[in-house]
Amino acid sequence: MKHRPRYVLEYLLLRFFQFFLANLPYRAALFLGWCAAVFTHYIMRYRVAEACRRMEEVFPGRYTARQKRRMAWRSWRDFAFSVVDIFRLPAIDQRWIRRHVVGAGEAKRVIMEHCGTGIGAVITSAHMGAGEVASVLM
Repeated sequence: MKHRPRYVLEYLLLRFFQFFLANLPYRAALFLGWCAAVFTHYIMRYRVAEACRRMEEVFPGRYTARQKRRMAWRSWRDFAFSVVDIFRLPAIDQRWIRRHVVGAGEAKRVIMEHCGTGIGAVITSAHMGAGEVASVLM
């Protein structure tokens, strides 16, 4: 199968950024993710109008243009943070979870306590952030 040079270059750049972000201190990696989000959202205006249009379609007249732009920014920023977390996934372990995930210790205690009952359970969570990180927690 022949690959176009553009796609090979994009793949190599993506792997470089993954390696780079995975080996930086966490806050530095998040800062770079934030910088990328600022550049693509405020400078390149990547899909901002489309995000605002969809919000108006779902919530007609409920939000002002400013509120929609703010929600679009926060959503895009949080997506960038999730990408950083996904890139760092191979380095995430239980120690990292205890340091960075609020309530992880209590959640683990409750789950382990329930496991001793022999009764099944359904575990749910909000659809926020990188759900892949939750798999490490479990």
